[in-house]
Amino acid sequence: MKIIKKIICLALLLGLSGCMKVRWDYQIDRQGNVDGSVDVLVLATLLDGYQEEVDLPEGSTIITEGDYQGYNIPLDQQQKDQLATYITIEDNVLTFKMPNNENKQFLTNIISGIANMPNMSDEEIIDQGFEISVDFTVPGKIKENNATAIVDGKLHYDLLAFNDDELYFTCELGMDPMIIYVLAGIGIVGCCCLIVWVSYYYRKKKNNRNA
Repeated sequence: MKIIKKIICLALLLGLSGCMKVRWDYQIDRQGNVDGSVDVLVLATLLDGYQEEVDLPEGSTIITEGDYQGYNIPLDQQQKDQLATYITIEDNVLTFKMPNNENKQFLTNIISGIANMPNMSDEEIIDQGFEISVDFTVPGKIKENNATAIVDGKLHYDLLAFNDDELYFTCELGMDPMIIYVLAGIGIVGCCCLIVWVSYYYRKKKNNRNA
């Protein structure tokens, strides 16, 4: 989070106003483990000729998206562990509940940093390209949720438009795919054994008749 704040502060100092995108992308597995990363993008033209040292974690990469340029920064273990505390699994249903107070404070700090722009409303900030969002990839069928939208099977939360007290969703885990693969493998092996046995039985029976 400190690194992200440093990049955003840099963007504000450059006068980017709303021309920024911050996107968290989380993946949750059946055991409730979390992985993911965050993209931080600003208009590339506003960075031309500016040099600033940013100490990025291992695994970070430079990314581009149209007119935007920035970094993809992987979550560290502390962030993963913190997100995992918001997850419970009971009766084959995974539930995620994350308080939204930190996100609200984060947004307040960012927007207050550009509030000195003349007559700049929140809507105008968004229109200029300011975007902060969180996406979740979940390991089962999505049931209850308060996401802004579901895009390509992902729960999408537009934090600029999200005012609930928590990010909430449940998903039905269903049967573990590994169990399905194992059962399918056993079935295939069983069919092969049956075919071999039948073939052997009729070959032996034919040999006995010819003897």
